[in-house]
Amino acid sequence: MTSMKARFRASLNPLVVAFLVSCGGENLGPVGSDSGGADGSGGAGGTGTSGGDLVVGTYGDGGLTETSGPPADAGPCDPLAPHELPVILGKVLGVGKGSTGTLYLADEAPATYQYRVFVSQGNVLWRKRVMGSGSNGDGADVDYTLGYEDGASNSALLVQIRGGVTTGMALGPGDSRAFLDVNDPDQVQLVVVDASVLNTMTLRNLPGDVYIEYVADVSNGDVIVVTRPLDDWTYAQFRVFYGTPDAMLERTVVSVARGDDTYVTFQVGSVDYLAHFVGGFESSDGGAGEVDEPGTLDPGDGSVLTITERLPTPTTLTGFSFTCL
Repeated sequence: MTSMKARFRASLNPLVVAFLVSCGGENLGPVGSDSGGADGSGGAGGTGTSGGDLVVGTYGDGGLTETSGPPADAGPCDPLAPHELPVILGKVLGVGKGSTGTLYLADEAPATYQYRVFVSQGNVLWRKRVMGSGSNGDGADVDYTLGYEDGASNSALLVQIRGGVTTGMALGPGDSRAFLDVNDPDQVQLVVVDASVLNTMTLRNLPGDVYIEYVADVSNGDVIVVTRPLDDWTYAQFRVFYGTPDAMLERTVVSVARGDDTYVTFQVGSVDYLAHFVGGFESSDGGAGEVDEPGTLDPGDGSVLTITERLPTPTTLTGFSFTCL
């Protein structure tokens, strides 16, 4: 039986209602910084509101003037090139040391309150992608389980806090939903060490991989490509490329709104184009999935064009030529 998963994955992102002021889709603040208005304020120079099932972000003006050509600093680019962002230490939940001296750090990111895992290699603590987390208790007595990717395998970092002090840490199987148990043979106990050991360590973020949100063919022969960061993303970090496959030019994003469907407004010259992507489903086994109906593109001249998503969503952008702002 073919299993289906939601076409858009806003529920997986703890920042879906946070709006970060951006220019050409570039993040202006470090991971875990206060920039971007996690409270929905949108940060300085932009606004963001959340109401009902619709989440809306609005961004600053400016962008490409079609008649004058791309800005001087625009040029050929790979929109899928990773871009590692700075990272700062948050609230430390625990630091544990393995038998080989490897350090394992669990923290809670400032502003976003995401649980994160870092694993040491030499004097560098590399952030790992957390795939799922759970906690039990509150206040001064809490247990955490943080499942994370570790190369080709997955693991879970388990943290036990009692009386506000980290009293135990362990490694468990990646699919574990259990909390720390010193009698569990599947758990490898770690030695809890003081957080001051981090003073001589360097933090490194995730590599900044890029996710393709949409590739859609327009009935006039043009194509729309929408990307975003794979991790720590907000709607303000959507990037839109529009044009013919051999001349895909990045456009300034004006706003993004998402409920059951997604609406992306972007500029072509001085005109606002509104792309409407219809909510649907993708098959988790790589099938074409289901979409209720084609989407639309309103180019601001009273006409309405049809847009058809490429499903399953491509994971590469072979055959396109891009110019980034």
